[in-house]
Amino acid sequence: MKRGSCVFWMGLGLLLVTGPAAAPLRSGPHLERPKGWKLEETPYPPRWAKELEWKGALEIRFPPGWFDQDAPTFWSYPVLYWLEGDVLTSRTELEQALRAYDGGLYGGLFDRDEIKIALEPDKRTDKLGHTVLRRAITIEGFDPFTTKRPLTTHLETFRWYCPESKRTAVLLLRSPRAFKPDDPVWAELLPFWERFACHNGQKTRAKAEPVLPPLNEKVVTFAQENIGKKVGDGICITFAILALKEAGARPFPLDRADGDYEWGERIERFEDALPGDILQFRDAVFDGRRSLGKGRNAWWHEEYPHHTAIVAGVSDGGKILTILHQNYGGKGKSEADKKMVQEGMLRMSSLQKGGWVRVYRPVAKLKEGLATGDGSDN
Repeated sequence: MKRGSCVFWMGLGLLLVTGPAAAPLRSGPHLERPKGWKLEETPYPPRWAKELEWKGALEIRFPPGWFDQDAPTFWSYPVLYWLEGDVLTSRTELEQALRAYDGGLYGGLFDRDEIKIALEPDKRTDKLGHTVLRRAITIEGFDPFTTKRPLTTHLETFRWYCPESKRTAVLLLRSPRAFKPDDPVWAELLPFWERFACHNGQKTRAKAEPVLPPLNEKVVTFAQENIGKKVGDGICITFAILALKEAGARPFPLDRADGDYEWGERIERFEDALPGDILQFRDAVFDGRRSLGKGRNAWWHEEYPHHTAIVAGVSDGGKILTILHQNYGGKGKSEADKKMVQEGMLRMSSLQKGGWVRVYRPVAKLKEGLATGDGSDN
């Protein structure tokens, strides 16, 4: 290491580097390296959360006063996950990653099952032509370093896939201070998001991701706002019906004898699906296995004999769909929990022969009305 830099170990094994001559430990885009801030750069997953399946790099920047509970910058910092492929797509996966990261960081001083993580509805923004999911999150956790006491922190998170780099960026800005753009601490953190470039902007940019149609935006917003709640009678089609109604989209007849409902404009390819689209299932079985490396495997088996869901996210060119739905659950889940809006993930390549999933895009109401199951267009 070059002269003038300093390396030391913090608490549970975080490698921190500081000093003007400290050099990046990998190639590729990096978070800014402000003068006087301590740096951490290490492989992802970090050694205290090895159970996480995603691979890549982890970067953290610690401002002066991070360890001082009386300083305004106490526990306030940016974190970057720079991951291989189009991954970490769902709210459930993000919560899993945060829980494992914090739980391991606490070093047994606080039960990870007691960590409370609350995610607000997704918002969409743009970064170099890529669609970014922005999520506000509150974590009720623990400070294992200074106070050794419970600690609540607020996060502004940004997740997007960069086709040029073939990497997923997840940028977390975190502080015990409630988020306000004009707060002096948040004013120091937000530039890490504003200035981070996942690829060279001078190069030809990848084709911009499609902007959500207004009806889709309203449908998916309604769906996300109801996560953990029972919508109507808790039946899967009720969730779709009320989402379309809330969005002001056209309702469709529900009096088909076969129950294979149509919800709007048919979208033929999964890769063209968008958040806010409606999925209709018939005898759909998803069964598969995925290697996690080092002899570890992930298995899944899910059945949807007759079901309806709302698309919440699309990744890996339509190979993975994140869905929101209700009236679903396996053994061990109570009937009440089944009827709550919950998140799921579909790996479309594991859809078995004999069943199908159809994608429908919400459409505007007809001016003259359209006959529906209840004879109205209201």
